[in-house]
Amino acid sequence: NTLVGMMAAKYRPYVTAYALPVQLSGPLREIERERRRLLRNPEIRRIYEGAQAVDIALVGIGMIGEETPGFCSLAESYGVSVKKLRRLGVVGEINYQPIDREGTVVTRKELRALNRRVLSVGADRLQALSRTYGKYVIAVAGGKQKLEAIRGALRGRFMNVLVTDENTALALIDSGVKP
Repeated sequence: NTLVGMMAAKYRPYVTAYALPVQLSGPLREIERERRRLLRNPEIRRIYEGAQAVDIALVGIGMIGEETPGFCSLAESYGVSVKKLRRLGVVGEINYQPIDREGTVVTRKELRALNRRVLSVGADRLQALSRTYGKYVIAVAGGKQKLEAIRGALRGRFMNVLVTDENTALALIDSGVKP
């Protein structure tokens, strides 16, 4: 978010920055109601639709781990432990969407409340953007602890640019992952 804010400030008035994802709270029924209410609001709807059609999307790739803030903390708050995420085949997340080692979004019943709680640019939209000429989905992630998550995100083709460190890039090349 800080990087996006800095970029938006630098290139103003030629850009618009959108801060997604938005996290909703409460039981699944209330989350669904809140999603619908938010998306009926013309201003929020404009922002949400604008974020679906950006020229540049900047996303993170998260790992699955006990000490991981963000996605894993959110999952824990819905009763889905890191161990359970791993049992479900989740190796990481991109834009708060759990992925497996093959780059497929994990949509198991146990994750429904978690998946619906986040209002964001969906994985299918990231894939479509990354395959569109002149559009960039830039993923930022590094460190050996994130290798499995980065590999999954590359296999899923959620991005067309990866910003990482040298050691991670070499490990990805050595493991034969092809973008």
